[in-house]
Amino acid sequence: MQPESCSTGYVAPPILPADNLLRRMRESDVYADGRVKKAAFKPRKNGLDRDGLSVSVEDPQYRQQHRATFELPGKLTATIQVKAVYEIGLDVRPDPDPSDPRHALITGIPDLTLGEKEQLEAERFAELLARHASQYTFPEN
Repeated sequence: MQPESCSTGYVAPPILPADNLLRRMRESDVYADGRVKKAAFKPRKNGLDRDGLSVSVEDPQYRQQHRATFELPGKLTATIQVKAVYEIGLDVRPDPDPSDPRHALITGIPDLTLGEKEQLEAERFAELLARHASQYTFPEN
């Protein structure tokens, strides 16, 4: 896999199947037994997630930056391996920005604003993503 150049001029390292993705979620997006609810992976109804679900590629080089982004009051972090995203038929593409050079998008989820069929398909993908996800705790270092 080759690095991808983005509109910001930053050359993003390739995203590998073994990489882990981080996604911010509400505390209420986790069941009492620790499983992640599908709500953590549902696109917003207003169409703001048309381009994909926002995630960050776990990277020790950006751990402190990610900690500041993800460890917020009332929020938790979910993690899912890129390979699992691929296996359910979705993709992951780099989308770096100045605040997070390892920002990426999970793509292939239908736009909820297009209709009931798309909403049902988005629900299905959210459920599949949640089944493969777990709650993430940042390492102490």
